[in-house]
Amino acid sequence: SGDPAVQAEALAAGHIDAFWQGAVVPIPSLLLALGRADAVVFGLPAPLVTAITARLPYLSPTTLPPGTYPGQAAPIESFGAWNFIVANAALPEAQAYDLTNRVLSARDPASEIHPSAAATRAANAGTNRVLPFHPGAARFYREQGIALA
Repeated sequence: SGDPAVQAEALAAGHIDAFWQGAVVPIPSLLLALGRADAVVFGLPAPLVTAITARLPYLSPTTLPPGTYPGQAAPIESFGAWNFIVANAALPEAQAYDLTNRVLSARDPASEIHPSAAATRAANAGTNRVLPFHPGAARFYREQGIALA
């Protein structure tokens, strides 16, 4: 089953040895597994992260800081995907600019927007190799000195 809770239970019961789940960290199903099984969260070697992100352009290298998961004392190197706001091309430029500005000008995105927005930073836009930017959003990034791919 692809259900994260089912995977966590299967790990705890010893039916599977490992599972991967992509979501906002800390991933609830991994927290569940860590609480119910003798389990550890681990990263990937840098060459593998490089190979994966080269092949899959919507992913980029990321580091999970110590303490992201219980018992995690060191950073974990892995890969992740940034969240996007996707808009119709007909959205007026001023509205796209305003939306981008409001989201990316938050001093503390985790408390002002949502906890999952903790890593939301304008500089991360430079790693986008997947979607074109709306002209209004692109203007915001240019004004911030962010080079877009």
